[in-house]
Amino acid sequence: EIQRLAVPGVRGGNWWTRSVDDVLVGDQITPAVALSPDGAHLAVVDAETDQLTMIAAATMTVEGTQQLARAESLGHRVLGWLGIMPQTAEAKVTAGRWLDATFAADGEHLYLWGTESELGDSVEDIEMNGLGVMLVHVESGEILVEALGGMMVQAVVPAPDDDTVYLRGMSTPRGGRFSGIEHLWRLDSQSLKTLAEREYRAYFEIAVLPLALPVAAP
Repeated sequence: EIQRLAVPGVRGGNWWTRSVDDVLVGDQITPAVALSPDGAHLAVVDAETDQLTMIAAATMTVEGTQQLARAESLGHRVLGWLGIMPQTAEAKVTAGRWLDATFAADGEHLYLWGTESELGDSVEDIEMNGLGVMLVHVESGEILVEALGGMMVQAVVPAPDDDTVYLRGMSTPRGGRFSGIEHLWRLDSQSLKTLAEREYRAYFEIAVLPLALPVAAP
């Protein structure tokens, strides 16, 4: 270990807090962490407060904080994304908020996505929703555009040319059942408009390869 930083005000972890209908219930909070393309900065988004903290990677010192805020055209609330879809729980139940993020190729914007879940009065009463994906301006903390609302995005891979971005995800489960269909999207990197979409009935990963792969000399 070279350096360590406790990011001020940011919590993360899993706490088994209570029992509902003889089922152990946990609260989980997972902040998003992303490394800038040049390796100089880390971005941390608090899953509880939606605060964006920028950290100098070389020194592990806080450079500044911004509160995420939607652009005027998008409304005003960031917290409370929960879209509410019923899901049947099993042996263990975890409620909370999980965020993830990656920088755009330009290093000035951040793609942010995640999932929320909330437990009601019984293990049959679970509300779960995917948060889609958002494009955040790092310097201001402004959420510029949102897309794929209600989808559980699981991976975001920006193309090196910064024109497009590829995403993998699935629909929010209904009645405790996942559809079994994985989605692959290609979005415009700035407007987040869908340019293409495919469905697969199997898990997959995304890798973006260069247009011209090097060929070994004979």
